Amino acid sequence: MYNETDGKAIYPTPMIGMVGLIEDLNYITTQDFKQAGDLVYLVGETHDDFSGSELQKLLGQTTPSGTISFDLATEHSNQQFIKQAIRNGLIQSAHDLSEGGLGVALAEALFTNHLGFTGTPPLTNRQLFAETQSRFLVSVSADQQTAFEALAGDQVVLLGSTTDATTITLSTADGELRTDSNDLNEIYGGALACLLKSKD
Repeated sequence: MYNETDGKAIYPTPMIGMVGLIEDLNYITTQDFKQAGDLVYLVGETHDDFSGSELQKLLGQTTPSGTISFDLATEHSNQQFIKQAIRNGLIQSAHDLSEGGLGVALAEALFTNHLGFTGTPPLTNRQLFAETQSRFLVSVSADQQTAFEALAGDQVVLLGSTTDATTITLSTADGELRTDSNDLNEIYGGALACLLKSKD
């Protein structure tokens, strides 16, 4: 494909579609946190993966060569763990980490039930938005903590817990972030309308 104006090549964005068979409706696990007092865990390791990320785009930086780190064995291991934890009834919610990384996934998981979160992620402020692959954000009821951690081993790290207020407080490796999930939800929900507004 070529641009008719300047004749330069246009490379369309590749898209991948997938389908899967749900064998038992009892194992469907949604992404939203369910109640205050649940423990929130990060599954998988976080690296400084910002090449082509939403954060890099937001900052107006040129995408460098190279790719976000990815290991197929780690991907398989973490997915198998999530699958087993769901089948064992240990997980209240599960959310993949993709665009925007942990920061965006955490906010999205709080929106539906208007919850808050308090925690100490072992990451820098910047790494909250890293897009390292093979990671998941899960919530676990307090009475399942021992069984969940026994199954998980070193694949997970406890981030904190949900609260019945809508305040989000994160004490990171290099500071503290504080905001409100309802405010973020309003921004998130209005993003498309904001982009479509005509510029006068």
